[in-house]
Amino acid sequence: MSNLQSKVLSVSEWFFGVVFILGALISLLEGSLLSGVLMLIAGSLFLPHVKRLILDKEPRLSRGKITAAGCIFLAVSAFFIPPDDKTKDDDNKAEALTSDSAATETDLEVVEPEMLGGKTKGD
Repeated sequence: MSNLQSKVLSVSEWFFGVVFILGALISLLEGSLLSGVLMLIAGSLFLPHVKRLILDKEPRLSRGKITAAGCIFLAVSAFFIPPDDKTKDDDNKAEALTSDSAATETDLEVVEPEMLGGKTKGD
């Protein structure tokens, strides 16, 4: 691998590692423990220093396999991210509007015929 490719790869590993670790911290602050922990593991697997530590202890692995494991952890963590509160509020508002319109359609008052000159229209 050329020197330029190596530098580009290293910069992208640092970028994605830091981004996913920051995302994990945000996820942990929002209360999603499992998603945050999985994303933290994934982000740390992208960092070059962590890859080097793993390769020193387990030389049978390759950098690509470690990156693939990080991607798998990242994909699994996406399943545990709670839905956005704004989306829930919009859904609740839509349900309220449909239930209100259904209620107004069923609560129509029956109008009695008016009397004209002492007689009803039907007489």
